[in-house]
Amino acid sequence: MATQSLKILSWNIGFGSRKPELQVSDQQRAENVWQVLDEYKADIVAFQEMANNGHADGTAFVLPEVFEEKLTNSLNVHFEPTTAPGSRQSYPTGKIELLQRQGIIWQTIGPGLAVRSDQGWELANLYADTDADPQIEVQRPMPHPLYMGDEPGDSAGRDQEDRPVLWARIKPLNSPDFTRKVYVVSLHLPTLKGEEKNLAPGDLTAQQQLIYRDMLRLPELEMMHWSVDTLGAELRCYYLHQVLAQAQRLAGYWYGQ
Repeated sequence: MATQSLKILSWNIGFGSRKPELQVSDQQRAENVWQVLDEYKADIVAFQEMANNGHADGTAFVLPEVFEEKLTNSLNVHFEPTTAPGSRQSYPTGKIELLQRQGIIWQTIGPGLAVRSDQGWELANLYADTDADPQIEVQRPMPHPLYMGDEPGDSAGRDQEDRPVLWARIKPLNSPDFTRKVYVVSLHLPTLKGEEKNLAPGDLTAQQQLIYRDMLRLPELEMMHWSVDTLGAELRCYYLHQVLAQAQRLAGYWYGQ
C-alpha cells in the first residue's frame, strides 16, 4: 500500500483578541496569518479563535472568505461560531464594551478547520464510504459556556467560548481507497479564570463553584481544598473523557460495518 504524507497544523490565531499588539486591521491580520499558512503548506489546519467582525462604519469582515479567496475551490474552511458578542449577543455583557471602544459592534468567535485539496486531501463522509455529503461533526463536551459576563463571580473561564470539538474524516483526493479511515479532531481545551496565578484553595468564583458541584459533581465538603488550578485540570479531564468516548463510538460504528 502506497504511503502518503499528511501535515497538520494546529494554531490559536487569536483573531478575536483585542490585545494592543494585535490591534491592526482585520485584513492585515488575515494576510499575516495567510503568509504563515502558505509557508508551512499544511494539508489540514485546525484553528482556534477564528473571528468575524462587524464594524461601526457598516462594514463586515468574514475571515473564512479571505482564506478561500487565496485558493479558489482548493481550500475548504469550516468555521464554528460559539458566541457572538454584540448585536447577536447571547450572554449577559461579555466583551462587548471593549469591542465597541475599538469600533467593533458585533463579533462571532469559534474554532475552525481547513482542508487544502490542492495538496491531495479532501473531506470524506464520517459514516459512509461514499463521496457524498462530507460533514464536519460538532461535539460539545461541556454543558454550558464558561463565560457569563464581566461582573465579579459571573465568569468561570478566561474567554467566552464553550469549546466545541470538530470531528472530520479525510481521504486522498480522487482515491477509491476507503480502507484507511483518517480522522481529524480539532479541540481547544478549556481554561478557568485565575489559573496559573497561584490562587489559594477555595478561592473559586460562583460559576466555578457551579462547575465543581453540578457539572463535575465533586464532593461538596471538599470544595474548600480545591484551587482553581486543580479544578481546571479536572475540567480538562472531564472534557477529554468525552472526546475519548466519541472516538470509541466512531470506532464501534466502523467495526460493526
